Amino acid sequence: MGKWLKRIGLALGGILGLLVVIFIGLAIYANAQFKPTYDDRPLYPITADTSPEGLARGTYLMEEAMLCAEACHSMEAPFTGGAERIDEGPISGVFAPPNLTP
Repeated sequence: MGKWLKRIGLALGGILGLLVVIFIGLAIYANAQFKPTYDDRPLYPITADTSPEGLARGTYLMEEAMLCAEACHSMEAPFTGGAERIDEGPISGVFAPPNLTP
């Protein structure tokens, strides 16, 4: 009786192990095959509003609403980029946004 239980346990363990390997293989395959790519999407021309009103709106958004210069970009040398240490739960690292202007 003990011999049969051992054989059944080994068979069930083998089947379970095989299913785990198949599941992992399918997950890896799906991740490699079905990643969305955006290489063929149409690009639309973007035009900036360079009127005095548009520039005033951009200045307001940058300096007042989004706090770009205070939050991420260096105040000593505006728009040269900056670095910020982030430690939020499992996310840890240095975030360094690049210069957004040429």
